[in-house]
Amino acid sequence: MEQYAEKSEQRSPRAEPGNSASSESAKNSELTSIFQVLLIATVGSAIISAYIIWIGVSGHHRKSVDVAAQAALYAAKQLSQIYVETHSFGKVGICDTLGDDSGSFSYAGAQQRVTGINTIYKTLEVDKTIAEHLHKKFMSDLIDKDVQQIKQVEVELTQKLHEAAEPDMMDAQSHDTSMQFYGNNTQDKQNNIYRDVYRMLAADKSSPDQSLVEVRLKLGRYKPSAGLPVWPSGKIRLLDRSELFESTKNNKAPFAVLVEAVYQPKAKPGSEANTTLTKKSCALITTPAIAPMPSTLILNFPDGSPSVINSGISLLNSPDLKGDGDWQQVSGAEVPGKGTLSPTLQPVLPGMSPSDAFSIALYHWLRGLGPSVDEKKLMALLEATWDSSSAVRRFQADPTPGVAEASQPNSCLAIDSGARGYAILNQTSQGGIGQSAVGNVFNISATGLYGGAQSATEPPNAIPLFIDSKGVCNLAGRKGYDQTLLNDYLQNVFDTNLAAIETAAVARMAIGRATTELNQIDQKVFIERQELNSVQNRLLRLGHKAPTSNKSQAPDEVTHKKEPTSNKSQAPDEVAHQKASTSNTSQAPDEVAHQKASTSNTSQAPDEVAHQTDLANEEIESLKASISGHDEERAGLRKAALLAQRVVNNANQVAISTFDLSSHAFKLGKDGIYRIDKPSKAFILSKKILFTPCTKSADEADFFKPDAETKSESKPWMPRGFDVLTQVADAKLDGTQTIVENQTYEQFMHDSTPQQRPNAAVVFLTSENLLNSQIPKPVISNFYPFDNIRLPSGQLFYYCRDALKTGTSPKVSWSVVIRDLVANVGQNATGQQTGDPIQSDHPEWCKVVEQNSCPGLACELQLRTPLPVVTNPPERSLTNPYNNAQVQQVPPVPADML
Repeated sequence: MEQYAEKSEQRSPRAEPGNSASSESAKNSELTSIFQVLLIATVGSAIISAYIIWIGVSGHHRKSVDVAAQAALYAAKQLSQIYVETHSFGKVGICDTLGDDSGSFSYAGAQQRVTGINTIYKTLEVDKTIAEHLHKKFMSDLIDKDVQQIKQVEVELTQKLHEAAEPDMMDAQSHDTSMQFYGNNTQDKQNNIYRDVYRMLAADKSSPDQSLVEVRLKLGRYKPSAGLPVWPSGKIRLLDRSELFESTKNNKAPFAVLVEAVYQPKAKPGSEANTTLTKKSCALITTPAIAPMPSTLILNFPDGSPSVINSGISLLNSPDLKGDGDWQQVSGAEVPGKGTLSPTLQPVLPGMSPSDAFSIALYHWLRGLGPSVDEKKLMALLEATWDSSSAVRRFQADPTPGVAEASQPNSCLAIDSGARGYAILNQTSQGGIGQSAVGNVFNISATGLYGGAQSATEPPNAIPLFIDSKGVCNLAGRKGYDQTLLNDYLQNVFDTNLAAIETAAVARMAIGRATTELNQIDQKVFIERQELNSVQNRLLRLGHKAPTSNKSQAPDEVTHKKEPTSNKSQAPDEVAHQKASTSNTSQAPDEVAHQKASTSNTSQAPDEVAHQTDLANEEIESLKASISGHDEERAGLRKAALLAQRVVNNANQVAISTFDLSSHAFKLGKDGIYRIDKPSKAFILSKKILFTPCTKSADEADFFKPDAETKSESKPWMPRGFDVLTQVADAKLDGTQTIVENQTYEQFMHDSTPQQRPNAAVVFLTSENLLNSQIPKPVISNFYPFDNIRLPSGQLFYYCRDALKTGTSPKVSWSVVIRDLVANVGQNATGQQTGDPIQSDHPEWCKVVEQNSCPGLACELQLRTPLPVVTNPPERSLTNPYNNAQVQQVPPVPADML
């Protein structure tokens, strides 16, 4: 600054005379600015001083007035966080609250969501009106039970609130004065709200000339004449007219707290204090209403929705829903998992129809939405219809739109043996088939629970069927159900398999017969050859040459030895005979002795020798003819044995083919079963496989006859490589001469009958759509976002196997499955909250509903597994001859196919 001043002084003499006026005006401007700053500072100081004086004057008075009010507000806040645990409603308190995350101490302890008792009363009143409008007795009865429960809860809650607001008399009596205990007690002990209020008032130093002698904390309500609502709502606040407070009676829950602080002036020296001053303040125990958690009730139709069920109200009132199902409750852990399904305990629910069961789930969903449900909006949501023409939000594209899903059968020909109901009632412990069934229904991955992820599929050996949108049963590849065609096809498959088994047995018998006869012929030939050798040797002794030049062996015997040694039909004794023949010296021992004796005989007459020679020659010719005949007979037997072995192979192949035809019937017949009328009876499966029945077994006698004499039933089994199944492409059927169901084969292959199965659909009834929309409408989609959600402990599950019957000849039976995830509110064994809607982990789910919130799953109803009602089913089984395995043509419904 000094340097700056020096420089200014140096420049000043150099200033020109013309600049003196401007320098003067600049100095005046600076003085004006300084004056303004000083004025503003003076006025601001005065205002601040006045404010401080006002605070000093009014602060003492305000503090002396607000201590009781602050205590009342504190007591109201603490009382609002006290709750009672219940099964149906979870934590119940005076008003709706959420968990306190501020870290401050609360007598309520750790908590999450608390529902106000008045909220529950209003909710039950609204739901009761809805139940009466719907004429659902089970729903009304359950609401009445909840009303009785909440009345008992109110008594318990009232008692708990009063206990928190009362002084601890036993501890207080151990001290000389209340001030000594409530004001000075520093023990690490949680007492009650009264203690904290007392300490707040005792710590007040705003009135040093007064001492606190008594504190009264009362709970109650306001008099009706006060013009306040019966249950006020909003934030905790004070009420100016504390004289309108009255204590509650008859165990009615309070919603107001009154703090009365009694002070006594401190006595001056030489005087006695005999007057008191009472300060009163009353606060409302209330909080703002809390919006219900976003939730959805799902109506799921994985096998399509029949036309008789096209709205929520139809599920509640349809006269076709006549079945009787059972409720079960999850006990222990989750299902599927370590838990199990048991009879219901909280609430106790008897067997009931699917309509009544749906009303129970509907009530539990509405109960979670609170008293803001509008009956008219609910009815509009329930009465909104859907059908095949309804707009469907597709978030999962079909593999081949319009074709792939329609080509998948949604039913099958199977017998309902009752295994499904038994599994749900008795086999839902860990690893049981009942748990597998539950996992299949809700697409729950069960890895590590019962052997890996399961999928509910129709039996592979069942005939595929299609149930259309009207609930009518259709055979694959056609419109309608042709019982005659179906019976004819099944009978032909069974008869062909049986004929194949019988033919194989007959062919084996023929092989055994041929083998036996070959053994007998070989023995005869062996003896005849021995005789032939003997006669030939006798001729040699007589001095004559044998008719043939072959030494001791007939020509046919030479031919016999040249036959292949690999002939499988050669009898073992024939082999032995050949071995014996090789060692035969063509001369028996006694023949040698006879020759030796005859050489010495010279007395035989020439005519006698000639006569013996003639006889020997005749005998030789006879033996040769007999041996030749036996050789021809033996060749025929060997041919019969080879043919029989071929027939055995063919028959076994046919038996296996028909066995496979039945064991894979669902896959092979999913595109239709058709009858060929001309030129011969046959069937075409899915336009790919030709089945030509062969229902008559072969005759054993035909194996030993010439081809011209073979019977017609035996001939089909004899060609090499015979089978009843052929690829249509290899069959080379005549396009104009082959008639398939009253049309040429050429026309048949070009025509196609679209299947009648409706698409799967999921209908969402959301809380936001119900509570906030002007015109509530269900959301319909092909997207199911709530898979892999297990049934939590304490929640409910319902199953009815004959819930709905549609169509005629045959009737179709549908099943209903319900899971209720909000029936009971509380905590599971791990301390996690249960009874709240469960969120989906699919990122696309929020896009489906297109709403501000992403609702969780509360309840779900599935109408599923349509099956024809089979009466007097044929009890036929097909056999695999290699392993003796058997497969039923009309199998039982699996236990895990709910």
